[in-house]
Amino acid sequence: MKFIEVTLENNYILRVKTDDANVYLFDVYQEVLRISSYKCLMNKEFFEQVKFKSERIYWCLDYDFHIDQVLALSKKYDYPLCYIRA
Repeated sequence: MKFIEVTLENNYILRVKTDDANVYLFDVYQEVLRISSYKCLMNKEFFEQVKFKSERIYWCLDYDFHIDQVLALSKKYDYPLCYIRA
């Protein structure tokens, strides 16, 4: 499994889509509270520079999350019924 899309949401949340068509909401703020060395991610301009490649979400070499971490700590996003076509 790998990431195919990462989108910024409000309040330091990332919407993450994987190649199996699942979508997850990853609350980066909660991880920053847990990992004090990641406090620089609370800088909005820096946070908005998020990138992804295959199995990694990252900001630079020092600040990243692997797909295993992201999926374990995320909530699966279920699309609202109004978006489902018959």
